[in-house]
Amino acid sequence: MKNEDLKALIDIGSNTVRLVIYAPPYRFPNIFLNKRFYCDLGRGLDKDKIIPENKIKKLLSSLNIFKDLLNDYKVKSFEILGTAAMREAKNSKIILKEAKKIFSKKIKILKPLEEAIMSGYSTISTINLPHGLSMDLGGGSLDLAKIKYDKIQNVKSLNIGTLRYYSPKNELNIPNIKKDMNDKLDSNNFFLKNNKNIYLIGGAFRHICKKYLSVSNNPIEVIHSFTIKKIERSKFIKFLNYEFKLIRKKKYSSLSKREQTIPVAILVLQKILKDNINANLVFSAYGLREGYNYSKLSNKDKKRDAFVESTKFFSDLDSRNTISSEIFHTLKSLIPKKIKIEDRIIQGICNLSDANWRILSPYRSIQSFLRIARFSWIGINTVERLFVSYTLFNRYNPVKKYRNQIKEYLIVMDKREKVYAELIGNLLKTVYLITSGSKKLIEKKFIYFDEKSMSYKLNDNIEDLMQKKELQTVKLNNLLKEALKY
Repeated sequence: MKNEDLKALIDIGSNTVRLVIYAPPYRFPNIFLNKRFYCDLGRGLDKDKIIPENKIKKLLSSLNIFKDLLNDYKVKSFEILGTAAMREAKNSKIILKEAKKIFSKKIKILKPLEEAIMSGYSTISTINLPHGLSMDLGGGSLDLAKIKYDKIQNVKSLNIGTLRYYSPKNELNIPNIKKDMNDKLDSNNFFLKNNKNIYLIGGAFRHICKKYLSVSNNPIEVIHSFTIKKIERSKFIKFLNYEFKLIRKKKYSSLSKREQTIPVAILVLQKILKDNINANLVFSAYGLREGYNYSKLSNKDKKRDAFVESTKFFSDLDSRNTISSEIFHTLKSLIPKKIKIEDRIIQGICNLSDANWRILSPYRSIQSFLRIARFSWIGINTVERLFVSYTLFNRYNPVKKYRNQIKEYLIVMDKREKVYAELIGNLLKTVYLITSGSKKLIEKKFIYFDEKSMSYKLNDNIEDLMQKKELQTVKLNNLLKEALKY
């Protein structure tokens, strides 16, 4: 990768100012560097609309550090965005003037609805076929977007923020906040009610999710696409109530910068849960910046599947061959129609099927599983993430101790998903066992699915190349028989 291909966004938010440098390809958030500073520009924004001089100083100091980083990494293509605090502050012209001196570039201050649209695009670009309400809670605003798949249907920006309610003495008047928040949210019932899914964006929501994953002993602590379903709501509500009381008991001076944003975020969540009793809560690790980048893509690039594109990138870095397309078509011919798995998931698995060859063979199964399970994929949920990981685990020869090691991860998968992953993993193992990744050997169709007998068979002209052929085909057919039960 050449550094001149890097692009960057500087986001002057109401809570943090952040520099994110992105590497190609840009269809998914391929983050090269992420640096932030807490500047609290939106604190007490409802009071006098003035950003204090000390905070402006801190912001400008942060921007100078960002300039040095951009120069160090030779990033020439970058933009600077401003949100609620920059929109509303009476003295934001000082920042605009000084920032232009630093970067020789103007800050683009997003209008309220523009900010909501970009937050909506963030959900569209990082979640597969989203349907529901996107909610981006920042220090100065709550941005709402009604979404159906790749379309934003409606947007709204409300003056509800995690910092704007603080008094000059850093106090929160909870009854007044609840009243103001409820009045604003209730007057926007169209957005708030009857949502199938609610997509939660913003640092405060991420912090809540991270804490919940930790205390609930979730097997994999990945924020993006983590979902609270109806069955888990009561547990999550108890967690929110406990966290709210815990933070309110602490002295303000003992709270971290992020903890200071949590009381208002919890109040928002409590209101949302009350008004959407059947909705899933889906957490996002991304935000406005990724939505803004997505908005700049061509229509052709927007239509590309983000998960598949990210696996292609992963494969290009680490795989020995370029035959994932041939392997995909081979696998598709071997999977009976009754076994329903999305093509995009199978394509992603095929792209990753040779990406761990550098790992010593005794460790390939477990390292493949852990590496894939912990990578920053987008466009897949937690179960799909583990399905892909477990499939690639079975693509190698996992020993018993490693099977025991991953048991805790697999509790989120049902029996059907596990059997499907075992079948596809063993099919991949068979493909590589016979062909060693040779395109010409794959094209010989050495194995096929016989619909009459509902079993796998090897072609006669290839049987001599198959080590332990009988054992392997028996195992495949046993797995197939199990998979066809579902």
